[in-house]
Order: sequence, then C-alpha cells, then structure tokens
Amino acid sequence: GEWCIVLDGEDAIVRYDRCGGFSVERVLLPSMLAGLLANGTLPGAVVFYGREQAADIALLPPSLQAKAQWRRGNLYSALLLGESPGSALNLLQGEFAVRLPVARWWREWRTVAAVFALAFGLQLVATYADYLKLSRENLALRAAVESSYRKAYPRGAVVDAETQLRRQLASLRGSGEASGFVQLVERVGAAIAGNNGTAIDAINYNFSSRGGEMRMNIVAADFEAVERVRSDINKAGLEAVMESSSAQGDKVRARLRVGDRS
Repeated sequence: GEWCIVLDGEDAIVRYDRCGGFSVERVLLPSMLAGLLANGTLPGAVVFYGREQAADIALLPPSLQAKAQWRRGNLYSALLLGESPGSALNLLQGEFAVRLPVARWWREWRTVAAVFALAFGLQLVATYADYLKLSRENLALRAAVESSYRKAYPRGAVVDAETQLRRQLASLRGSGEASGFVQLVERVGAAIAGNNGTAIDAINYNFSSRGGEMRMNIVAADFEAVERVRSDINKAGLEAVMESSSAQGDKVRARLRVGDRS
C-alpha cells in the first residue's frame, strides 16, 4: 500500500490505508510512525507533503526514508493531487438518509387539511343532492310533456314526446297551403262579420304555386248586401269576383271567387 503524510504547520496528518489515519503534533510524528510500523506492514511508498525536504524526511523512521516521495505542498495540494476513489462512501443512507419532514408538515397542516377535506365532502354531498333533485324534476317535466302530447295525440307510440309534438305543430303551420287558407279565411271572415244578416253557406279552397283561391257561397238579405260584402273584401286587399247570384225566398244566394289581388 501507500502512505501519505502532510505537514500542516505544527501538525502532521497521516493516512496509512483506505479508511485509516490520524492527526498528531509534528514532534510526535516519529514515535507514532514507529508504533504504526510495529503493528503493521511496511508500505510500498510514503508520499510526503512539506516545506523543507531534508527536515521533513528526517522525521521518518530509517525504514521509511528510502521509500519517501517528498513533494512541496500542504493539505490542499494533497487533496488536489489525490486520486478520486472508485466509489465514494455514502454516509447518507439507512437511518441517516435524507427524508422529507412529512411528520412536521403533517403537524403544521393537518388542521387545514381536515377543514379542506370537510368542505370538499360537504360540496360533494350538496352536488349529489342537487343532481337527485334535478333528476326528479326532469322526470316530472318529461311526464308532463308526455301527458300533454297524449291529450293532443292519444294514439301512437311515444318515443320523444317533445320532438314529436314540435314536428306535429310544424306540420300544421309550416305549409303554404295551411297558412294561406287561414289568412284568407281571417280576412274574408272580417268582411262578412261587418255585414249583419250575411253568412257563409259553403267554402271551396284551391291552392297552387301562384297562391290560394277560395270560392264561397254566401246568403245575404238582398243584392245590396252581397255587393257590400264584395266591396269590403276588396278593401281588405283581396280580389272578390261575383260569379253568380239568385234570389232564394226572401234571401239572396251569391257565389264569390276570392283570391290575392293580381
């Protein structure tokens, strides 16, 4: 093996194996080295760091002087030139390993953690209660929609009452024929209602791409009442043409063709 001796002022630092060494006063170095030789084997070399080569080598026992490799330097030089060990000794292991202060953190934050956990639990309970309440309300609303649908359409299967009801309503009001007929009857009805003693006896409605046309038979008190009805219909923005008229007892029956004004 190899020994290393470093003189640091009035002290000497000795390392005699991988994990063995000591520090001693300079004047006691010869005695300590002699005792070390008596209890061990002779090293292959002695690396000596000091200031004065002759005085430093004289501190070694005669058996070590021939093996001395003197170098000028101090402890820093020895550490700088020393060989790095293949694997350093890890002192931070086992019970000395670095651990996170989990216990201390728990003591400091357990109150806050408990409050947070309680609040989170209450929020979960409240959210679940709202979910159950809304689910019941949703079922009640769906039952009410289905009930309303059954009142309007008692027959047939119900898959989605709301969608089916919307489609039925759209089919009733979405076509040009239905909307044109309703508007035409509304305007003609207003003209008829403004003439007392006049009533509609029959209606025939035809719808085409050019619009709707209605033929109707009316019963009035006299020919002047028929002419007033025709005039009122024209004033409503429509075009009324008398196709025929005839006396029927004390009443007059007339046939009018009514459509949009061209």
